[in-house]
Amino acid sequence: MSVRRVSGPASISKAVAVLDGLDGMEGKVGWFESAVYPDGTPVAYVATIHEHGAGPIPARPFMRPAVAEHGPAWLELLGQGARAAINGQVSPRNVLEAVTLRAAGDVGKAIVAVTSPALKPMTIARKGFAKPLVDTGQMLQSVTGKVE
Repeated sequence: MSVRRVSGPASISKAVAVLDGLDGMEGKVGWFESAVYPDGTPVAYVATIHEHGAGPIPARPFMRPAVAEHGPAWLELLGQGARAAINGQVSPRNVLEAVTLRAAGDVGKAIVAVTSPALKPMTIARKGFAKPLVDTGQMLQSVTGKVE
């Protein structure tokens, strides 16, 4: 990685403008109000149970492993975007949206990668297959990123 000295009031004011553009914005990744199963159960609720486990359901983490594995790449993407925003090539909001969407895709890949703990035979019989975290596919299909 190279370091370039940026000097002068114009450079500083551009950087301040980019930071001001991010003020109050928050990038979020997960399942939001509109993500519900047909019976009305929030997908975020089901995802939380699978992430941490509850009662007889063992933890099958996917969010924390995604953050651990891909977090540095998300920060790098954020840094590249910040440089592009300072150069006037993209808006700060678009940078944050790109990072959240990338993170959502990585969380989806992490869901697909989970193979253990194995499902109980009763669950496999009900579903017809042994892949954990995938039943209807709604949790995988509805993970997204957004900027507020």
